[in-house]
Amino acid sequence: MVWKISGVVLLVVLLLVALVVGAAFYFSTLLTTVTDPNAVADQQVLATDGATVTLAQDDYNRYPGRNSLLWDDGHAFLGEQLDITGTPGDGEVTYEMEVTRGELTEGQEAVWSSWYHDYGDPSDRGLEFSEVTPRSDVGDLPSWYVPGDGDTWTIVVHGINGDREEALRILPTLAENGPVLVIRYRNDIGVPTTDNLLRLGDTEWRDVEAAMQWARGEGAEEFVIYGFSYGGAVALQAQDRVEGREDIVGLVLDSAVISWTDTLARQTALRGIPVAFSSLVDFITELRLGIDMADFDWLARADELDVPILLLYGVDDTFVPPEDSEQLAAERPDIATAEGFDGAQHVRPWNVEPERYEALVDEFLASVGAGAPASTG
Repeated sequence: MVWKISGVVLLVVLLLVALVVGAAFYFSTLLTTVTDPNAVADQQVLATDGATVTLAQDDYNRYPGRNSLLWDDGHAFLGEQLDITGTPGDGEVTYEMEVTRGELTEGQEAVWSSWYHDYGDPSDRGLEFSEVTPRSDVGDLPSWYVPGDGDTWTIVVHGINGDREEALRILPTLAENGPVLVIRYRNDIGVPTTDNLLRLGDTEWRDVEAAMQWARGEGAEEFVIYGFSYGGAVALQAQDRVEGREDIVGLVLDSAVISWTDTLARQTALRGIPVAFSSLVDFITELRLGIDMADFDWLARADELDVPILLLYGVDDTFVPPEDSEQLAAERPDIATAEGFDGAQHVRPWNVEPERYEALVDEFLASVGAGAPASTG
């Protein structure tokens, strides 16, 4: 009888362990799986008259700012927030709207996007550009090259499962300060991959290195790496690991992942899951990717950083911990400056205060030598 009871207890324990491990594996898969973030509509149009739109309020659209809606064959700019009622999940929010293509109707499902400038290219921002293809170890990297004055180039790295359009918001400001290269990297559209896994920056930095090598052939001598979110994690790895890293003179990090361990802990805590569970997700992710999470913790490695860094973050970010940007600046006040934006969610600092955001970027680029006259040798 005792043996039977013990056997049942053991079975229950094993099932619970399997459940916890399976859940951790699931979280790890969410972090490392290649997806299209705009493939799943997250907005329901409750009402529209062509000039305004009313949506069910959520944790993103409740914040005023410049954003956009995307739907099948359609796009609209969202302007002033006109009205907001209730709370996320049971309230509504109304915005001014300018439809740029397609037609938006009541009941339409759409995607809330911080990219703002649709699926365009630099010409939509009044900039001359060309399509170029730096070559990495995985193949060609379709990239936008925007010419400019000087030999300090900015290389832009978009966020997780994103694309080059993420840079269109800030691209005119970057172009005023010198040449710009906006890259696609492994796992992006048109770029091969070896295993179809996001590797948290552990291999993606090689594509930044390839972009730098291509730019050197076009006259580049120094670089600023500009990373959004996941792209910030890539930028931090690049400044540590690329050949010729001494040519990197600055980093601009928008809503960057400073520590993957902290980011995973935040995501599990937001779901009401004990912090210890995130440690298991860390462990499983390390096993799957063959990495050490400690290598991606730039709070612990802060003393290894040696280039100026501008950290731009949303105070209300629920994806990465905004306090990580603040802490990194506190750890390294000699090289790092953190600027928080109230009412800004993840990768939305520009959206809530574009003029301030652009001024900070412009000032930083000038401080590291971008925009200076090209060397004459």
